[in-house]
Amino acid sequence: MYMTLAAADHFDQDFMLSIINETLELMLKCSWPMLMAAIIVGVLVAMFQSVTQVQEQTLSFVPKIVATFLAVAMYGPEICGDVQGFAARILGQIGEMGANNSMFHH
Repeated sequence: MYMTLAAADHFDQDFMLSIINETLELMLKCSWPMLMAAIIVGVLVAMFQSVTQVQEQTLSFVPKIVATFLAVAMYGPEICGDVQGFAARILGQIGEMGANNSMFHH
């Protein structure tokens, strides 16, 4: 899913757009499990409330929170690995750019 960012000698427009694109893709990948869990549980609770005509506010809130926490518990390690890999790539590229543009570099 992630494209390899080539180390650039400077921050040109294409380099910055590729970083922004990869960042947005990572944000979507990291947020979808929690959002989908909350949406699915919310729809199921809404259908249950409309069928039974029970309109209790905590009945819709508590199951969504529980589903969100379960999604975090299930997908948290994968999300942490993705964010860690992205941060390592970006910081590595910053280090390479600094080494390439160093005033001590001959």
